[in-house]
Amino acid sequence: MKKILYIFILLTLITVYIPISYAQEINYIDKQILINELKLKNDIMLIDRLFDDLTGDQINDQIFLVGSKPGGGNSPFYAPIKVIVYDKFNDNFYLASYDTFSGYQPKLVLYDFTGDNIKDIFVKANTGGSGGIYNHMLVSFIDNQLKVIFDHENNSGIEVSGSYVDNFKTNLVVEDIEYEIIFDLLFNKDKYIEEEIYDKKGRLLTKVTPYLYPYSNLVPIDYDLDQSFELKGTQRLVGAYGADAIGRVDTILKYENGWEVKQIELTTYLKKYDITNRFKAAYDYEIKKNAVSSGNKEIYYPEIIKLPKEVNSKYINRQLKKIVEPFFNKNEELQIDFQITKSTNSLLSVFYRGYQKYENGENQLLYSFNYDLNNNRRLTIENMFKKGDQIRNTVNNIIRDSIDNQILKSKFSGIADWMGFYITNKDLVLYYLENDFIVEHTKIFVPLKEIADYLTIDIQYDREETEVYFIEVN
Repeated sequence: MKKILYIFILLTLITVYIPISYAQEINYIDKQILINELKLKNDIMLIDRLFDDLTGDQINDQIFLVGSKPGGGNSPFYAPIKVIVYDKFNDNFYLASYDTFSGYQPKLVLYDFTGDNIKDIFVKANTGGSGGIYNHMLVSFIDNQLKVIFDHENNSGIEVSGSYVDNFKTNLVVEDIEYEIIFDLLFNKDKYIEEEIYDKKGRLLTKVTPYLYPYSNLVPIDYDLDQSFELKGTQRLVGAYGADAIGRVDTILKYENGWEVKQIELTTYLKKYDITNRFKAAYDYEIKKNAVSSGNKEIYYPEIIKLPKEVNSKYINRQLKKIVEPFFNKNEELQIDFQITKSTNSLLSVFYRGYQKYENGENQLLYSFNYDLNNNRRLTIENMFKKGDQIRNTVNNIIRDSIDNQILKSKFSGIADWMGFYITNKDLVLYYLENDFIVEHTKIFVPLKEIADYLTIDIQYDREETEVYFIEVN
């Protein structure tokens, strides 16, 4: 009899527990109410939302991460990005951001950084540049107000000054702690001699001032195990130009009525595997990487050397530089880098990619250069395909069949001379802006094996598909 009674009570408890768990469902306030209350733009997008106590009244609040998409609905870029907190108990709305806070794929998390046992809001967003820089924002309730306590100025990180000196060395001063250090640059000796930064005897030929990038990584960490989180930041230390990494600085920051630097680690190289300055082409000619860098501007472009005499190398190199030359004197933050997407004895395809900042966001920059080495001519949409209306119609149908997005497929009216393109080992890649208000390009990947018969060039391509997986390691 006791055993039966025990089982009955247990089943009753289980039956009661299950509906209680469902009672915790969150009824978030409607987005339109947020727009009306805070006078937001109607195109604002909801990126993420969380439910936790941020005001310290032991009642959970509704936290929203929102932003606009200047590049349109398919773009992962948001500008500006804002944080909203809705205190449902008091029916109060709070909004926080800073003017330049923008980026790709923003992430929202909650930790206590201020030590008051109440969680704060931490947001990070990728800038999309080749430097791997992230924008960060940290927001906290202080004196009954939602305040930004980490913004773009904090995101600049610590500062260094100094210069290269003779004998392949650099003199650095960490400004935040007024600490001076000298370390060797022998890991770059051969490269610096080739680039005429040093001569073979170690005499400095060109003035070089090292500098630090803003934070490329900033993560919450309870470093001293006191239940209040610190920030661990990583900055890239570069020398002669942006791609010339000579070290790394890791910093621990703690909030004590302001951010205090608690620890700084400087890491450099004993030996460096250098893959950034020169690319060996598939055959005899070589491709050299040139750089123009100053302040927030980084521009890289290729130079082709050791081409056969019958190839017009002067024209090729002039055009490769001419593509990026208009940006040399720009004052805005911008980055442009290049990739050799196809390099054979008969064909060279170069793809430039980057961004240019403007007041409320950034523009995506895409350019390309394609050259037929056999016939000494720059390739265009017009001369790359064989002539004839029937061929053009067939090519357009092949391209249309390559488009998975049904809306894009219905809009595609046919290949045109104004479209940009580059060539890989497997595809012809078309890119273009759909209209003057779009900041991100549309791309169409057309398999070379489908259009090879309609081209005026004899092109080699991969006949078997290869999948490439990128694995992110934390």
